[in-house]
Formats: sequence, structure tokens, C-alpha cells
Amino acid sequence: MNASASDSQAHFQDAHYIEEPRSNCVSRNWKSENNEEYVQDTKGEDLEHVSKKAKIEDEKVEIYNTIVVFKLRFKLWLKLRVRLAIVADDAVRRAIDDVGVVLKEQQSAGHHPMIPVVDNTSIFCCKVPPRERAKWRTECREKLANHIHSQLGLTILPTNVKLITNPEDLYQWSILTAEKTALFNKQLSKHSTGAYIDLCNGVGVHFKAALGKGAADYEPETRLVTTITAFNAPEKSREHSSSNTIAEEWREKLNAEVAIREALEIEMMGIKGENAELLTEMKALREEEAARIQELEEIQEVLLITSRILQERALKASEDSQKITHAATSLKMGSNPSQVVGPE
Repeated sequence: MNASASDSQAHFQDAHYIEEPRSNCVSRNWKSENNEEYVQDTKGEDLEHVSKKAKIEDEKVEIYNTIVVFKLRFKLWLKLRVRLAIVADDAVRRAIDDVGVVLKEQQSAGHHPMIPVVDNTSIFCCKVPPRERAKWRTECREKLANHIHSQLGLTILPTNVKLITNPEDLYQWSILTAEKTALFNKQLSKHSTGAYIDLCNGVGVHFKAALGKGAADYEPETRLVTTITAFNAPEKSREHSSSNTIAEEWREKLNAEVAIREALEIEMMGIKGENAELLTEMKALREEEAARIQELEEIQEVLLITSRILQERALKASEDSQKITHAATSLKMGSNPSQVVGPE
């Protein structure tokens, strides 16, 4: 009787001793589950920060690419603008210098003002200017007059030289090359610049002067006195009219070039103002870019520190979880009740 009572008391004590660790084991299992949920939460927060970091890096790359493209476009635009202004300014300056050279040559020419053999064609005109045609017409008249004087001894004013002559004239034209016949179908003043050049090059080669029927009534001395008197009489009026015409042409040319220069200067002033505004905007963009980069670097540093802290916490939580799991396993193995031996 006493033996069975003692056995029952021992069994009760063993059961009470075993039940207490079971409750502790349940509480520890609950803590282990909470730790696993915490680790998962920390891993989710870590991934969220990584995604934010990647997004910030993408924004930095996009901002950098935008700034690079803007800089390239601005450099190209500035280069084109500056080059256009330089070319236009050089053209105007060259035209004004040509005007001064021509006026000096006219003043130094004395009684024989000549247009210089210089191509002063404006860059804004694609046709042959009137002064070029007048220059070749004057040169053609002088060459024909010199040829008549050297060939026939007749002194004819350049302004009185004719291509279509009458039978009573002092000279006629003998055509040596048939292709040049068309040059003598129009008056000298109605020809083109190309025809004047052909006449200058072909005189004495493709055609030459011959005495006309009117030359038989005059002796050489009479012809010479008559032609010299006729030459000296209208010389002054011809010189004045020619000088006035040339001066008027160059005055109009100068006024046109000055107007063009003023327009270009106004445009250049506008371009300089635009350039100043663009430079100001570029400076503001650079400052904004520097501030944004500094802000992004600070954010990146904060993210790195946060990521490091989260990794350390996750590692520690993982170690704690392993320890708890190991302890729970040990407790579970030690909590199995021993078999109770009944009374014999």
C-alpha cells in the first residue's frame, strides 16, 4: 500500500515536472515564428530600399543624358550662329573695301575714269551687275577705236564706234570668220557682256576695219583735224556724265551694303542677347545639376548605411532563429514521458 502510494506521488511529480517544460516550449516556438516573420519583414524592407536605390540611379542616368544632349545641341546652334554672322560681316566689309578702292582708282584716272577689272558682284545677286556690262562695253569701244586708228589712220571717238555702218561712213567692217557675223547684226549698245568679250578678243583676228566710201572725200590731214576737234569737243561732257553715272551706281551699291550691314548688326545684337540668356540658363542648369547630384549622393550614402544595418539585423535574426530552433528541438526530445510501471 505504501509502495503504491509512493509510486503514484513520484509519477505525479514527474508529470508536473514534464508539463512545465512543455509550456515553455510552446512559448519558445511562438517566439521563433515571430522571429521568422520579423526576418521576412526586414527582407521585404531591404528589397524596397534596393528598388528605390535603383530608381534613383535611373533618374541620375536620365538627367545626365538629358544634360549631355542639351550641351551638344547648344554647341551646334552656337557654332552655326557665330559662323553665319562672321561670313555676313566679312562679305559686307569686303564690299565696302572694294567701293573705296574703285573710288580711289577713279580719282587717280584723271580724264579717263575706268571701272577696274575686279569682280565686285554682291553675294546677294546671281546676275551680272550693270557695272560689269558697262565696263566691258567701254573696253570694247576703246579697242575698236584703237583698231580703226592703227588699221586705217582714222581717229574715231570710242562713243561713236558703230558695228552697223552706212555706205557713206569712213570705215566698214570686213568679217574674216563667218561665225562672227551675228555680232554685227545689232548695235554695240544692245549687246550682252559675252558679246563684248567676243568683240574684244576677235578684233583684228576674226574681223578688221576697212575704208568706207566716205573716206575718199577726205584727206588724211583733214580727217585727223576733224576727228581731233570732234574728240575734244564732247570729251568733257562725256567724262562728266560717265563719272556721274559711275558715282551714282557706286553710291547706290554703298547704300545697299550699308543697309545690309545695319540689318546684320541688329541681328547680331539679337543673337548676342539670346546667347547671354542661354549662358544664364546653362549656369542655372549646372548649379541645379550639381545640387541634384549632391542630393543623390547623400541619399545613396543613407541607403547604403540602411542596407548595411538591415543586413546585420537580418543576419542576427537568422542566428537567433537557428538557436531557438535548436533549443526547441532539444527540449522536444527531452520532454518525452517515461513509461510508468504498474503494480505487480
